[in-house]
Amino acid sequence: MPKILYIEENPDPRTGQPRPRFAPSAALYRLGYRRKNLKHDDGRWFTMGEAREWSDKIGREAKSLKVLQKAGLVDATGKKRKKAVYTLGNLFEDWQNPKLNPRFGSQTLVEGRKSQKPLAPRTIRFYRQNARVIEDECIDAWASPADAFDKTITYGMYEEIWISRGLPVANAAMRTLQGAFKWGIKRGKVRLAVNPCSELGLEGVKPRVRVGTIDEILTLVACADAMGLPEIGDMIILAVWTGQRQEDRLQLQHKGFIDGRTYFRQNKTGKLVSVKNAPALTERLEAAAARRKLYSIISPWVILNEKDWQPFKARLYTRRFESVRKLASTGKVRFLGQEYTYAKPIETVATLTDQDLRDTAVTWLARAKNDFIAICSITGHELESATRILRHYLELNEEISDGAIEKMVSWYEESIQQKGQTDDGS
Repeated sequence: MPKILYIEENPDPRTGQPRPRFAPSAALYRLGYRRKNLKHDDGRWFTMGEAREWSDKIGREAKSLKVLQKAGLVDATGKKRKKAVYTLGNLFEDWQNPKLNPRFGSQTLVEGRKSQKPLAPRTIRFYRQNARVIEDECIDAWASPADAFDKTITYGMYEEIWISRGLPVANAAMRTLQGAFKWGIKRGKVRLAVNPCSELGLEGVKPRVRVGTIDEILTLVACADAMGLPEIGDMIILAVWTGQRQEDRLQLQHKGFIDGRTYFRQNKTGKLVSVKNAPALTERLEAAAARRKLYSIISPWVILNEKDWQPFKARLYTRRFESVRKLASTGKVRFLGQEYTYAKPIETVATLTDQDLRDTAVTWLARAKNDFIAICSITGHELESATRILRHYLELNEEISDGAIEKMVSWYEESIQQKGQTDDGS
């Protein structure tokens, strides 16, 4: 079926039935048209035939409006032109415009003595995704004046998104909305004294804690090597021995081996990460260096895509990791046109994500009886947030609490013994 102009089908994932959505072109958007779900008053979705009629009607309407609007006689709705209203949609459009907000571009923003780097592409995609959620789920609010928002309205939006998309998506959308309002208020785009998204009392989402076992990690690495993807194995070992985030690992720079330590530079923060040489990690790094030497590759990046010797894009790395995980969990995968098998898969690996490797590193360090300051010195967590972060990891490990009680018992018994000796001698 040919595509209908201005219409997205968006089939229902459960039934496969189309759920048409009006998606105006840039020209229609400038005329004042906004995205909307095409539904009847009773909640039924339009059929594709009805959506086609809607599209034809909008096309005819837009042509008439364009002529009248160009003459300055009417606004986009055909009414007598009034003072333009700065809507929530306009706020998001300006907030994400690199010409108005340098953080969404390539220029470093300097405010007073504080210099702010541009947002990472992944962060920009995250904000735009959340903006799309707000536009799709809160159509009326999207077209409403930005100056009219208050906490009652934004909390209503929060509950609406919570019901339709779930709590994690709703929380992310509200934090994005808060960022947009913060920028708009600072720049004078929005005339509000208080950010309507501040102190909303968002519901907490129970953290997902998934810690890999030694067998699971070694199986993943073995499968990566078997598939001719040793750099994926390197990323896994780098994660569990340094606790760095995926984004940091993909951009981590090797600064050398000095006095029994390995030094890295974080690209995002510029911080130097120093790790005492661990055989499991050092062997992988040395093997990677040998492979590069074989092909005369010189690069400061710790991890390179060894298919083209370029730094990994996050999406490509994720797809490679998922292929390795499939082989490790099922024992069979097809990758780049070739079938790979593995004799000893571990089914539980299917639930282990790359993000879980950071949890694994922190927990392994804690199980080795390191305190949170020592852990932070390796993983790069800020000390202010370390207690809050580590609480979710450590509360699940009985061996840690058992060790704490054992230490307390020893202290208590020694204190009682010393007190008894003092009493006897007095």
